[in-house]
Amino acid sequence: MRALAAVGATTSAPTDAFWDAWSILPMVFYLPETSLGVGIAVIHTFDLGAPSEPNSSVLAGFIYTFEGQMIARIEPDLRVGRLSARGLLRYQHYPNLFFGPGAGADAAGERYEENTLLGGIDLGWRVFEHLSVGMSYDLRANKVLNYPRDGVLDGLAPTGLKPFVASGIGPTVTWDSRDRPRAPTSGVLAELRLTGYDHKFGSSHDGLKGSLDLRGYVSPAEGHVVAARARVELSKGDLPFQMQPKLGGSNLMRGWLDGQLRDTHAYAAQLEYRAHLFWRVGVAAFVAAGQSMPSLEDVDPTDLRFAGGLGLRVALNTAQNVNVRLDLALGSDVHVYFDVFEAF
Repeated sequence: MRALAAVGATTSAPTDAFWDAWSILPMVFYLPETSLGVGIAVIHTFDLGAPSEPNSSVLAGFIYTFEGQMIARIEPDLRVGRLSARGLLRYQHYPNLFFGPGAGADAAGERYEENTLLGGIDLGWRVFEHLSVGMSYDLRANKVLNYPRDGVLDGLAPTGLKPFVASGIGPTVTWDSRDRPRAPTSGVLAELRLTGYDHKFGSSHDGLKGSLDLRGYVSPAEGHVVAARARVELSKGDLPFQMQPKLGGSNLMRGWLDGQLRDTHAYAAQLEYRAHLFWRVGVAAFVAAGQSMPSLEDVDPTDLRFAGGLGLRVALNTAQNVNVRLDLALGSDVHVYFDVFEAF
């Protein structure tokens, strides 16, 4: 989960240099997986290289929800010349819902609680203007605390029910011609990622994950943006269920609960139209389709899951392109999302 939705933020006119570089977001948010919650996020943007180089930033945040979920995190994104380094350190106590493989729209999730420490770093080197290659390291330490005895989790006893540490490394290739990283209006982002988890890296489980993420943005007229995204995730080996490819949540397949569609492989595509109305207010409309499956032989276009909806946008900080969004989506059910930043 990213920093969630803010109802207020300290912003100012674009001529105020301090608030061009800082966003302080007191938050009241709502997602179907979290219910109501409160928190704060701070974003600082700055230049480490020449002013013409992409901005570096650091995001720090803390949230607590009425469902007893707590997340604290820090995410630096540093760029110096051709070198980029993105990091993640996050701790979360998270009551969650487990949906077994092949869950349908009417599946009722089983509640469980877990503590998780997430960490990672992506190092990239810009080979050409838009092309970067690099390596990534991924770390996850997980402990499930409570789950119903004689329930679905207890019966399936999937990998991940017992405490584990997943540690993996692998290559990344990225093409990024977007005009800006947040709320782009033009350009393409294509990212290919492969991560291998092995006991040699300190992992308690061996496995492999691969993903291809494609995003494109076109502005047919001023104040109008058409955004598209396609994502494919594949996995193999003895990976915990928490790390299996999944769909749903506030960013991919809105209208389905986070992890409601989870299996060995997954793919999805979504299309969104965004339009500015007046002042800092805009609207959006989106549709999506996707599928999760145990093997590539089970790919079946006739078994796609669909979602779509409408949304309202309000710009909190125009200098840093920070938007708050209110989305009403129909998927497995009708769900409301009150979040910060665009879905993609």
